[in-house]
Amino acid sequence: MEKIKEIFTKKVILFALLLALFLCLLTYFLQVIVFPYFSNVSGIKARIVITPADLSNLEQVQQESVIPTEAVQLLPGVVSQGMTVQVHDTGEDGLRMRATPGTDADVIFLANEGENFTIVDGPVIQDSLIWWKIQSLLDAGKVGWSVQDYLAGLQP
Repeated sequence: MEKIKEIFTKKVILFALLLALFLCLLTYFLQVIVFPYFSNVSGIKARIVITPADLSNLEQVQQESVIPTEAVQLLPGVVSQGMTVQVHDTGEDGLRMRATPGTDADVIFLANEGENFTIVDGPVIQDSLIWWKIQSLLDAGKVGWSVQDYLAGLQP
């Protein structure tokens, strides 16, 4: 007991308290003043910039049930609501079409590579991805949500 009293003198205890106070203030200073922008509470997930497409001949394209790929130019990443798009860059695996936007949503069917669709709704940002609701040109019952990364706008 005497050794403990020798080690924990008033000076040692006072120094320990001052050191603890200094470390707390240093932590506060670093978090609030130096690094205030390192916050993951931000409500901003992504910013979407939609570039208008040339829709002057959209009605003609929508009336055709099959669009020959030789007659169109694929425009990856250029999509907007009402536009005709083609499934591309899936590595022939196809594109999972979901009931709602999100990677956890139920898969309702698989769209084939090269299949053509019309965008009927969107965009919706979910799971850091941009989702569009698309409908098949050949079968109006084939409607689902897909990720923009695997859609290419069609321009004849």
